[in-house]
Amino acid sequence: MMDTKNQKPTPNDHLQDETHNDNKPLAITTKIPTNDLHDVAISELVKLLRLFKFKSKPQFRAEDKRKMVDERERRIEEEREEGEERARA
Repeated sequence: MMDTKNQKPTPNDHLQDETHNDNKPLAITTKIPTNDLHDVAISELVKLLRLFKFKSKPQFRAEDKRKMVDERERRIEEEREEGEERARA
């Protein structure tokens, strides 16, 4: 038989309830009713979804697309010219 007077305290001693019956699960009690917690959680998720709206493909206007194509063609032309200059040198 163990001597409880000389037994060292364990880190979870403050969590143990002497009247607790091991056959009954402990109930989690909160001051906020469960339905209110669900409402709060859902509203927070909706806020996050609105904040991080992602679309599969960004929508560009026609002139934006044209500018992008022109910029790409200009870059390709510059790279080709630089390549020709290097070949001459």
